[in-house]
Amino acid sequence: MGIPSPIVSWFKGDKKIPQNTKKYLHSSDGDNHFLKVCKVTTQDSGVYTCRAINLVGETLCRPVFLSQLSPAAVTSGESARFTVRVSGFPKPIVQWSHNGRVVKSSSGYKLVEEEEEYTLVITRVTSEYEGEYSCTATNRFGQTTCTTYLEVKKSDISQIQPVRCSEGGEVYFNYVTAGDPLPDVKWFKGAFQIQPSRNCIMVANPDGSGLINIKSAKQEDSGLYTCKASNQFGEAACSAELVVFRESPMALFVGKQAVLQCSLTGSSPMEVVWHKDNIAVTSEGNYVIKSERNKYSLHIKSLELTDQGVYLCKASNSVGTATFTTELMVIKKPSFVRTFEPTSAAVNEPLRLECQVDEDTAVTVTWTRDGKKVHLSMDCKLSFEDKVAVLEIPKSKVKDSGKYVCTATNEAGSSSCEAVVTVQGKILQVTSGENSWWFIALYQTCKLLLNVAMLSFVLHSVFVFYADVLLCLSFCFVDGLQSPQRSQRNPTTRTLCQEPKSPSGQPSLELLLWLLNGSKRKKRL
Repeated sequence: MGIPSPIVSWFKGDKKIPQNTKKYLHSSDGDNHFLKVCKVTTQDSGVYTCRAINLVGETLCRPVFLSQLSPAAVTSGESARFTVRVSGFPKPIVQWSHNGRVVKSSSGYKLVEEEEEYTLVITRVTSEYEGEYSCTATNRFGQTTCTTYLEVKKSDISQIQPVRCSEGGEVYFNYVTAGDPLPDVKWFKGAFQIQPSRNCIMVANPDGSGLINIKSAKQEDSGLYTCKASNQFGEAACSAELVVFRESPMALFVGKQAVLQCSLTGSSPMEVVWHKDNIAVTSEGNYVIKSERNKYSLHIKSLELTDQGVYLCKASNSVGTATFTTELMVIKKPSFVRTFEPTSAAVNEPLRLECQVDEDTAVTVTWTRDGKKVHLSMDCKLSFEDKVAVLEIPKSKVKDSGKYVCTATNEAGSSSCEAVVTVQGKILQVTSGENSWWFIALYQTCKLLLNVAMLSFVLHSVFVFYADVLLCLSFCFVDGLQSPQRSQRNPTTRTLCQEPKSPSGQPSLELLLWLLNGSKRKKRL
């Protein structure tokens, strides 16, 4: 509307649309004006403007952003692009700025304009290009601005995952990097750079992925591993812990069932293979392979000695490989490699039985005598160390005679060895000599006190069954009562009593009576 009535024209972008063609139809009902676009195609996209002019003036509008800028995060070395669409009449002037400074076309920036679409291209992003970017559209009726932020990421690298494995296991640390140019990658353990070796292999692929592989991990390989990626535009790093632990072998007995199990995490599809001593194991015969969710297990139905060895579970997918290693030790029943022989001993002499087995893992040893179990006591010492079993009696007695059996047992079975032991009474032998007079004196005393019939019984009892007691008493007697000949040769000997002397040095009747009735005792120095 307007006085006089305005002339209305339609524009697509900066181009005026002709009236009443097959493509465009203009119409009006007075104050309202219409533009009909026939058979619309993608080429009809754009900004349409209606312009009304009379003698007084024309209707115009300030610029308007039809699309806004969005924040962007770009890795150092890559390119960045910001695009807006602006409408306004007359056509606005568009200007770009970075952190308040006007951006002009240069080697670092490229300005592109296509009808109502305006684009700022940063050909190679570095940390200098990070910050706030603004686009301002201006015509004589006003201006409008939109802003955004560009984040420049350093050389990007994926996080490596911590690893725990037993000694001898295989370790993989996998990474993926991004950047232009592709960053160089270095590995560190603690503060020291790792160099490739026969046991430590490093792989760097053209697509930016790579890995470090420790073929056989040792406990001293434990520590913090860091992967550093860098190029001229920046640096990125990630770290993970490696723990290598000593694992005792799994020890099971012949005939038992074994279950070896490991837990794995990773993306599918995943291939899992079991190995024994570097030879692949399949689910057949004595072996059964099972999997449930992320748990994979190898079952051995009935263990044999040939099943002993090092078992490895190896899992692989498109990203990398992981392994789990364990050692299986199969224990057979104990066998005797050295036994004890039949033996004899005298009363009060030490008795020792000793034997040796070839296996002592979880082995218990028992001793029996004539079928009755022998227990550890003050009179009987039992021990089992370094595969050697020992039964020791410090002072043997006649009752210790019998058949001794040693039995070694574990969960795989048992073995025994046996022998007969004989303990005999000790017979005292008396020899003639300068100190033998005390034996004759004792004999003559017994003869005075007992008749001949009783003498045989006493001699048998005293000298056979209690020989050691008599020896002890008689030696004490000899120490306290020196013979006349000994006293004469060594006048300085201390005596507890002064006995009557016999010219021949042999005990007399007077001596025996003196022994029986006692005498007045005194000490002589």
